[in-house]
Formats: sequence, C-alpha cells, structure tokens
Amino acid sequence: MSGNAGGGLVWGLKASFLRYVTSAEGEIKVSDGADIAGSETEFLFPSGDEKGRFTGQVDFDAHGGMLKVTIADPWVEVAEDGKATLSVVNPAKLKTDRSQRITIADLGEIVPQGDGTAQASAALTMHGVWLLGNVYGPGDELDPVTFPWAG
Repeated sequence: MSGNAGGGLVWGLKASFLRYVTSAEGEIKVSDGADIAGSETEFLFPSGDEKGRFTGQVDFDAHGGMLKVTIADPWVEVAEDGKATLSVVNPAKLKTDRSQRITIADLGEIVPQGDGTAQASAALTMHGVWLLGNVYGPGDELDPVTFPWAG
C-alpha cells in the first residue's frame, strides 16, 4: 500500500510532472488537509463526509506563475456499469463554486489490496489534459490511485 490510504486517497498525480515542476525550481504546496504521504512523490487527501470523496488541495507552481495546476478535493466515482473516474474541483471555480467538478482521469480495474484499501490505474481524460497544460495526451497513464475500499 502507498502512504496511508486507509486515511484517504493517496496519489502522486504523474511522476514526470512532479519531476518537471521541481526541476523548474517550482513549488508544490499542500493545504486544506492534504499532506505528503510517506514519500515526496505522493499526496494524501483525507477522507471526506461521503464514500469516495476526499478533501485537501495540492498546488503546483513554476515558471513565475506561468505553470499553475491545482488538484482539489478529489472524488472517486464508480458508475453502475463499474467504470470508475477521478474528478476534482474545476480550478476555474475554486474561489466561487467548489461544487463545479471536472473528471480528469478514467480509472482502471479497482483491485482490493487486502488491507481495507484498493488501487486503480489512472489515465488522463481531455479535462485532465487541459488541467496539466496540454503537455500530455488523452489516455496517457497517470500514477495509480490508492483509496479506502470496503468492497
């Protein structure tokens, strides 16, 4: 298990993106309850009030503000057909309406880890491409997502 997923969602977003931000002497800030999860390459978003909803915010900033990416309040949502997605607060609405969300990743098969958590692969959606500055393409692999799972 990564970090401490029993207490929330653990996700590193995309390792190459984190490397890019740090190599550009950028800044990565956690707030609103988010934290570093065990390593410097994963973040813990605490469990929220409802199953699959997590809280906290991670901001990535580089190039004097020319690169700004915010991941806020991620949700794992599983549809009736079993397909799962990961959504976040729409960054354009962070200060006005945090209920507005965008789906940034399609999740693969949810694999229980035997410790009350599950892990799923993640692939970028078009909104995810937009969020990360059109550097990656739709379907590009993100880091796996680990989260509490009762089955």
